[in-house]
Amino acid sequence: MAAYVVIRVLGQADVNYNIQHTMHLLGLNRVNHATVVPVNDAYKGMLQVVKDYCTFGLIDEETLAAMIKARGKVVGDAPVTDEYVKEHTEFATIDDLAKAIVAGEYKIKDVEGM
Repeated sequence: MAAYVVIRVLGQADVNYNIQHTMHLLGLNRVNHATVVPVNDAYKGMLQVVKDYCTFGLIDEETLAAMIKARGKVVGDAPVTDEYVKEHTEFATIDDLAKAIVAGEYKIKDVEGM
């Protein structure tokens, strides 16, 4: 199974309620926020709704791991580290976590504090 990365690129001025609500459901509350969603019909429909305000594409494990290492934050604005992942999940490293997320076996929101 594959996954999409979705990045919000436009702000909230004059945004239709349906588009704003869909972005909220995706967790894209601010410009330049990103989320990872599985490839399925429900999310494809949501991406069709927000296509004018977001950019999206398929992501691989290496890119997702690099994104988490570079930009990932936990509660308290601390960076995500291998130690944090090992302590709060069954995965030993960020690379293992990214592989499971792309495979659809795990979600980022399942990591406590992330």
